Amino acid sequence: MDENGYTSNLWVYDLQKKSSYQLTGLGKERSFNWLNGDEILFAATRNPKDQERQKKGEDLTIFYSIDIRGGEALEAFRVPMQVQALEPLGGSEFLLTCTYNPQRQNLSSVSEETKAAELKRREEEKDYEVLEEIPYWSNGKGFTSKSRSRLYIYNRDDNTLEPLTGEVLQVTSVELNCDKTQAVIVGAEYTGMMPITNSLYIADLPAKTVRKLTPDEEFSYSSAHFVDDQKIICR
Repeated sequence: MDENGYTSNLWVYDLQKKSSYQLTGLGKERSFNWLNGDEILFAATRNPKDQERQKKGEDLTIFYSIDIRGGEALEAFRVPMQVQALEPLGGSEFLLTCTYNPQRQNLSSVSEETKAAELKRREEEKDYEVLEEIPYWSNGKGFTSKSRSRLYIYNRDDNTLEPLTGEVLQVTSVELNCDKTQAVIVGAEYTGMMPITNSLYIADLPAKTVRKLTPDEEFSYSSAHFVDDQKIICR
């Protein structure tokens, strides 16, 4: 066994023909999104050079597109962060949930000298963690002190990545409305200790703004969903 892990590939099931066929075969493809009726977008690290960059501590997520009617997977775009989830917004824009940590510098726009120094620092510090927040661990994610699940809007044409939510807001749930112009967000803003309660937020995606929806009373929401553009149901 070369490494410890699970094998996962993408398959397509034809509801009319009641048959399935395998779409990918590298064993590491898991999450995906439909771009349209024929194309699927998925994250993978296929290039050995990109794999080496990630091993050295660089934050990088590469997305590929593939036509379910046939053909090879082609690189669509890459994001200089750890992307947890992606939602197409239409056109060239995507809503991304990324892992944000203010102590990890974005290396996409710095000089090679600065990049090398930052990667060296990460290598030197990889064997220990400075724990400054509670909780400091999450199953499946590892150490989470100072880290946040943060929303960004990525423009594929411009190759721009713009933060939507703030640095201290931990996003735990996000859902789009039908026309993908709004998002309802469940999250908690904190520093030091995460509260057991949280709040609801509404994001205006074209305007790229976020406002708090719920009052300051103590509630704990697990999810929220649009009934229509004026009503939200939550639990």
